[in-house]
Amino acid sequence: MDSGSLRKDGLCSLSGGLLSLGVWVSSAASDAWWWLDALVAMAVAAALVWYGREELRALDGRWRRLEFWREAGGKTVSIEGVQEIDGWTDAAGGRPR
Repeated sequence: MDSGSLRKDGLCSLSGGLLSLGVWVSSAASDAWWWLDALVAMAVAAALVWYGREELRALDGRWRRLEFWREAGGKTVSIEGVQEIDGWTDAAGGRPR
């Protein structure tokens, strides 16, 4: 499967797992390793900043224009009788009162 959403969700799960692993190892280890969870958190944050920068660079600056964000939102999607219009939904498929 080549899905950008699935890839980004996997990255989020991986980063959360690494943070949890860092906290667990730090708390399970002796007092000499008290700093490990902070080090893992900084490394994960740096990796996520790098990944985000690369993703924005791949968009060739299109994300800086308002049209990019207008295209991303405001679409009408119908799923099993529930309709979303401009980000607002209700069970009848119309706009909320």
